[in-house]
Amino acid sequence: MQCSDDPIPRTRLKVLAGTLPAGIGGSVFLSGPKATVGQPIWGSEAVIWRFDFDEGGVAINKEFARNPQWWASKAIEDDGFFAGLRKSCFAFKDVGAGFFMSALLGVQDMQNIAPIPLSPRLMMVTSDNGRPWILDPDSLDVVRPMGDRVDWKPGMNLPWPFGMYVTTAHPVLDRPQDPDRSVPPIEDFPDTVPASDVTEAPRHVYSTNFMPKAPVIPGFTHLIRWDVQTTEMEHFRLIDQASGEPLVIDETLHQLQVTQNHVVLLESAFQVNFWLLALNFLTNFGVPSWVIDALTSNPDYPYARFWVIDKNALKKGGTPDNPVDIEAKPIPIAGESWHFAAPYDDSKGLHLFVLHTPTADISHYIGKGQKMLDGSTARPELDGFFTNYGLRPAELGLHTVDVEAGTVKSAWVANEDHTWGLGVHAYRYQARPWLAREMPRVFMTSGGFYRGGVPQSFYNLYKARAPRVDELPTCQPGSVFALDAKTLSIDGWELPQGWFTFTPTYMPPVTWTKGAYVEDHDKPDGDGHLFVVAISDPTAELPEGSSGTEVWIFEAGDLAKGPVCRLGLPDLKVGVTVHSCWVGTTETFGSGPPWDVEKDFDLDDIEAAYQSVIPDWVPLSGLWKKGVSRYVKMKEIRSMFREKIYPRFKGQD
Repeated sequence: MQCSDDPIPRTRLKVLAGTLPAGIGGSVFLSGPKATVGQPIWGSEAVIWRFDFDEGGVAINKEFARNPQWWASKAIEDDGFFAGLRKSCFAFKDVGAGFFMSALLGVQDMQNIAPIPLSPRLMMVTSDNGRPWILDPDSLDVVRPMGDRVDWKPGMNLPWPFGMYVTTAHPVLDRPQDPDRSVPPIEDFPDTVPASDVTEAPRHVYSTNFMPKAPVIPGFTHLIRWDVQTTEMEHFRLIDQASGEPLVIDETLHQLQVTQNHVVLLESAFQVNFWLLALNFLTNFGVPSWVIDALTSNPDYPYARFWVIDKNALKKGGTPDNPVDIEAKPIPIAGESWHFAAPYDDSKGLHLFVLHTPTADISHYIGKGQKMLDGSTARPELDGFFTNYGLRPAELGLHTVDVEAGTVKSAWVANEDHTWGLGVHAYRYQARPWLAREMPRVFMTSGGFYRGGVPQSFYNLYKARAPRVDELPTCQPGSVFALDAKTLSIDGWELPQGWFTFTPTYMPPVTWTKGAYVEDHDKPDGDGHLFVVAISDPTAELPEGSSGTEVWIFEAGDLAKGPVCRLGLPDLKVGVTVHSCWVGTTETFGSGPPWDVEKDFDLDDIEAAYQSVIPDWVPLSGLWKKGVSRYVKMKEIRSMFREKIYPRFKGQD
């Protein structure tokens, strides 16, 4: 499941089987980690894919999302900065739990999780551990971060130029707000209007800035609101309504949703094992990282905890160091989760569609030589891959929440033919939920279950919640399926043995208008299509011209038919993809207000931060501060930024 090493210029895919459907158009964007064998996958370099559908077929191109930390790492590893023994203090190293850190520079974050369209203006790419970045959808380069460093509160109070900014991978765009809070009609937000002509376009993006509970380090939880037009970022400190205390979460906040009256945060089933970071030095003495993880990990909580905020109570926010307090109400629902959807209209109650994924804990990695559940030793190509399989089938929950009373009414759907190893989901209007008249069909992929993909240590961690090993399937195929929220019925297609799918993308029905593909809002969901990346080991059964990595197209209204078109190239290697999006056109996209990289990474401020480790009251503090600058090689840091980082991002607009 490794990705090819080089960028790919625009290249036409070949039809391997079936026929590309008529009436399909627009662009699909995918992001994911490069997935280098032996390296924890969530710390891998970020890859961005673009697939363009037009009358001529499907064209792809691929680039790497390279932020200042990546260019700093390259300067250290390839360009000779900080040579000799001092290099070890500056180089970014795997310190466990998916973190790559430099002792003197900070955290190397990778935007390898999700592309988020802020149509018709901007597109972001994100991670859970770093500022979101604005993506140029044509060059696929990252051009500026969401907010400057001073707009974020670092998780650790250390004098690093590259701080630890823990956030959500799913920031959400909110709709325009009228005085009467009515939802604007579709034609008030057309897909084809240039950004300069859109006066009432959505401008607020909601996200988070937090630090979960950790040994010694104080935690915090902020909701942030970013103005797309002015780049102003407001901070709100969350107060646990139940306790009255500032909220510090135990796990992570991978996703949030915005409805007409609420902001809803999901405390997701992903714990950062800080003991793995603290004890990572043991790997220098031959102790495998997975052994440390197995001895120090705790299982995720067996429930999804939602935090619900009254959006109408959000007035003017504060700064990272002086945030405005706002209450968040805890709503626990049985069954852990990573992802959910929430219809925008909450006038008759807050409705949550939740992908409950019991024991599917992807914070752990498979290590070299690790014993697997089927008695085998981990395959070499799985070294660094996450533990992808839950030990029970997933359940789909449709929950109606009475926020004031704190009560939940639930309906549950499960189907063992489809919900083992549940992945991510896609649905119509995912980026602009206020346009949906009702909860649309939700499309999902599942990885099935394979005992040879589950480490014995992972099973031991969740043994109390899992069936006996002999009750688990030896090999359950994955599937592509959909849930109808009205009938609570599931329909789908089981994958052939040996195939694995990533990242479903819903492609709506479109019309060709004014030189662009525009979503046809009058047509039902079933008239659209589903885009899926499918991967198999090369076999004799593959179609001619297939590398084992293919793009499959399904009719959204008839998934059981299987893929109606398979596309690929003899040398195509997409690797692991995580999240995706569809847009009709990128002609209206820009890069937002100009970013002053020299102001964001001000070298005098960076030097002053290093010197701040010496308090002013220390005798001869001025001399000690100069000594700090020499120790951290501030002269070389200045040269690195001026020669290798500034030129990459100056002049972006």
